[in-house]
Amino acid sequence: MRTILNQYLKMHIRWRLIIFGIYLIGITYLSLAPSSTFKDIKMPFAFSDKTVHFFMYGFFVIILRWTINGNNSLKWKYLWVLIASIFYGVLMEFLQFASRSFGRSFEVGDIIADSLGAFIFWIISNWLFNYEKQSLN
Repeated sequence: MRTILNQYLKMHIRWRLIIFGIYLIGITYLSLAPSSTFKDIKMPFAFSDKTVHFFMYGFFVIILRWTINGNNSLKWKYLWVLIASIFYGVLMEFLQFASRSFGRSFEVGDIIADSLGAFIFWIISNWLFNYEKQSLN
């Protein structure tokens, strides 16, 4: 198991960037697609939408952190992961506001869910990647 994990953690930067790019395209699509795209999806519990936002931006942090992990040329890189993730969540909400004709709307609750997910997963990613560095040595 450790060998498989080690392979993914040390994947070439080009592949990590491609994977991050695909994830970023996915978040952008899910954030900006017309609301009619999701009309047949039934949310299983109250605040399901906020839970989705929480995990989307939480995984955004994990994938971004994994993408830049090991690149020592980025100063303050780990704090910038959190800032970039929160900024992107806020940007998506403002773009939803700008494109109201697609049935999407600006919601402060979404920004809170995005930011909370990014922050909690940022803490987890700091622990996870520091633990991996120590266990790989």
